[in-house]
Amino acid sequence: MFTINKELTLKVKNYFFYGMPLWFYLILAQGLRRSHGHLRLAHLIYFTVALFLFSFYWINNKFESTKIIPKNFLFVLVGVFCFELYNDFHLIYAEQSKLTLGLKALFGFAGVLSFISLFPKVNGFIKPFYNSYCIAMGVLALILVPIISPEPIIDVWFYQEKAADLLINLKNPYLVEFPDLYNGKYDSTHGYPYWPMILYVTTLGKILFSDVRYGSIVFFLLFVFHFLKNDERKNPLLICAWLFFPVQYFVLEQSWVEVILIPLVYFHLFFLKKERFWASAIILGLICATKQTMVFYAILSTFYCIKRTSFKMVFGLSLVTFITLLGLFLPFLISGHEEFIQETITDVLRLTPRSDSLSWSSYLLHFYGFSLSGLIYLPLVLIALSFSAFKILNKESTIGDLLISLVATYMIVFLFGKQAFCNYYFLVAFFLFLLIREKIDFGDGDKIET
Repeated sequence: MFTINKELTLKVKNYFFYGMPLWFYLILAQGLRRSHGHLRLAHLIYFTVALFLFSFYWINNKFESTKIIPKNFLFVLVGVFCFELYNDFHLIYAEQSKLTLGLKALFGFAGVLSFISLFPKVNGFIKPFYNSYCIAMGVLALILVPIISPEPIIDVWFYQEKAADLLINLKNPYLVEFPDLYNGKYDSTHGYPYWPMILYVTTLGKILFSDVRYGSIVFFLLFVFHFLKNDERKNPLLICAWLFFPVQYFVLEQSWVEVILIPLVYFHLFFLKKERFWASAIILGLICATKQTMVFYAILSTFYCIKRTSFKMVFGLSLVTFITLLGLFLPFLISGHEEFIQETITDVLRLTPRSDSLSWSSYLLHFYGFSLSGLIYLPLVLIALSFSAFKILNKESTIGDLLISLVATYMIVFLFGKQAFCNYYFLVAFFLFLLIREKIDFGDGDKIET
């Protein structure tokens, strides 16, 4: 008869539950690396099972112990990510050149350093160089992406470039009809569908560096340097776990708006955690002016503020958020409010489901000719929002609790929505990254909760 070591069993159990954000993060990383966010039944199942397991963490989150993941795990994680980028940089519109080969070699070298660092004697010797090298390499790769892949064949980049040119010439992009790059293959808004915060940032990149993506890069670097300066853990390797997320540079190449959105989310949560609520209210206005789906983020973060402050203050904060949002919208509402609403709200809502995206709605459409109706989808989203609100309001909420609810809610929104591509789950991965920072200490793995 086998005898089960009680302490070992408890440690494995704690690793599994305490480490749930980390395992979910790894599943998203590998799923997006292989699928690039396009429909694959296997990865759809992986994501759904991961959400199901994460729901236990969401429902009964009592995991507050520290030192539950071995400290060397970060070296393994970063090393694996580096070797994956060495194998495939995921810039699908870039030609092989000395520059791309050189970058891949740098990632390979970082991977080697990561695994060498597992040896204590070597770690103490190369740690200062290793941390600086990895951060510098990640920043360099970001800066070089637009040079390596100058003209990605995707409507997002094309629309942003054209819209920035129009704004530079003092023309309203929302009044212009954009050509359909895919000749009717996919449903399109036939106009500029992105909200003004995106337009302002990309136009800045176009003015300063002749490519809209550099506006996103500037925002992203602000986040990286602020994270390094203010990280309570004082662990530079943690940011590398995000810098080297396998599809990081792919998302930037495609010009997806999440590269702008993610720094805003980071700063908003930073100010919330510091209880600098008025600054957070302004940034929430910027977030709401960035992407339509961030309405769920606004709702959940408002519930967090209700718990931490008062209804009177929340009303004032909401007013500041609304004024910030309106200030960004106003120039385009004045010059053409009907077109603005049509392009960014009405046409976006009427878009038909895509049969090639990574969602169950797309799967049903692709293989069976129908997708999930609003009668099924809307109740799922409302249940997720309601339960999240209950969890946030029912206890002395922390930023970690808010992040748990954001992960669960957005996974439900995307997995069962009419379309969800790589950038959608990329945002969820960032929520998980911040949750890892809040909930997981990469210590010695020796604290056992009974």
